[in-house]
Amino acid sequence: MNWVLGIYECHDASVALVSETRMIHLPLERWTRRRHDAGQIDALIPLACRQAGIALADIDAIAVAGPSMRYESEWSSLMDLGRHSFTLPDGTVRPVLSVPHHRAHAAYAQCTAPWLPDAVVTIDGGGDAVAGKTVSASLWPCAAAPIIPEERSLGLAWNALAERLWPDQHGTHTAGKLMALAGVAEDRIPFGAAIQHEAWTLQDALTDQLARFVTEALHGVPGRVALAGGVALNGIAVRALLDRGVATAVHVPPAVSDEGLSIGAALVARLEMGVGAWRKAPADAVAFCGYTEPELVDDVPPDRVAAGLASRKVIGVAHGCAESGPRALGHRSLLAASTSTALRDRVNRMKGREPWRPLAPAVLASAARAWFVLEDPDAYAFMTVIAPVRPEVRERIPGVVHDDGTARVQCVPDDVWFGQVLVALGERTGVPIVINTSLNVAGEAMPNTAEQARDTAQRLGVDVLICGKEIQCRR
Repeated sequence: MNWVLGIYECHDASVALVSETRMIHLPLERWTRRRHDAGQIDALIPLACRQAGIALADIDAIAVAGPSMRYESEWSSLMDLGRHSFTLPDGTVRPVLSVPHHRAHAAYAQCTAPWLPDAVVTIDGGGDAVAGKTVSASLWPCAAAPIIPEERSLGLAWNALAERLWPDQHGTHTAGKLMALAGVAEDRIPFGAAIQHEAWTLQDALTDQLARFVTEALHGVPGRVALAGGVALNGIAVRALLDRGVATAVHVPPAVSDEGLSIGAALVARLEMGVGAWRKAPADAVAFCGYTEPELVDDVPPDRVAAGLASRKVIGVAHGCAESGPRALGHRSLLAASTSTALRDRVNRMKGREPWRPLAPAVLASAARAWFVLEDPDAYAFMTVIAPVRPEVRERIPGVVHDDGTARVQCVPDDVWFGQVLVALGERTGVPIVINTSLNVAGEAMPNTAEQARDTAQRLGVDVLICGKEIQCRR
């Protein structure tokens, strides 16, 4: 089995190991618990090898996603980017490839799509790739799209607005809070008419901009598009691609922002260095490729979890492999019944989230079309694409319906543990849908380990924690 190691050291730093059918993905923030952390990734490399069950000598090539901060460390001293080589401690030399930032983004988006995209578009920085520019890029069988200069940086505009509202926080990391405002009812927006107008204007501009780039990448013919870069987390703009008929299907992978660059770089290296092509892996192998430990492997009977949800308990879950990317998908999650706005508000208070921000639903895939207007359930596996909630069922799941009648849906396969929880919940209540958000407190990354999960759950005050096969109830 040929393995390529991918490295990215800037904000959202991570390492990845990629083989023909398997990924291991370890974001630095999951260990430091600092969101979007940058820094030395040395300790993550042997850990990734242990997770993959390989030795360092089993790595066939190394791919570094640019730009790299090049921290002075034991690991970087072994790597010579100028000579494109890496020398193992035993003297063995491995090739090193430096992969451009947006090419790594595009590779990750394309290779994780459930179908072959007609175009891959990367757009970064909350609205642009570099200050003053927006990048639309495509890869391999997709037709090339241009780099289009912009007179105004939408990314900087979002960041500046966020910094005015939250001056003690970094605008780049808080701008996402504002991106739900376009769907919020006016009487629930706490910032006043001027801020509301500014946010809505920015959203309209970003929506138009993304639609223009995707149209150009598809040469004006609606088709299937894969998106990469942080702006793909702006669900309102992404949903507009479908509503406007610009795209027939959209794929947004789970680690779509910069933490996925280590995976993308490794995918590029696999092709260019001839160590073997990437074979399409199931969605759960793409989503759940993070850290795991034996204590978290065994399952709790799904019906026991469903019983707690049906009785309006807020349940923390630390189960199996950690998710890749910023969305909790049932392995490091905070769950509650979707039938109650009171539970939604309680979860937001527990996490320190603003009350006007929506919470997302996880729905049983086989039942998804009965509740949501979906083009392709397979494209909704990662809680990265918005869908309208069917009007006739909105009153049954008010905890997950945004003010504009939409939801950021996660479709869960029936045959996985989390899917079986939803099956059991549906049998009890008639609603196979839960509120699903990340098991973390504001400003802190999701937990990796059982110990971290217990600590987080205690600070959040959850009613029940599912930690592997262990069930802990608050007294």
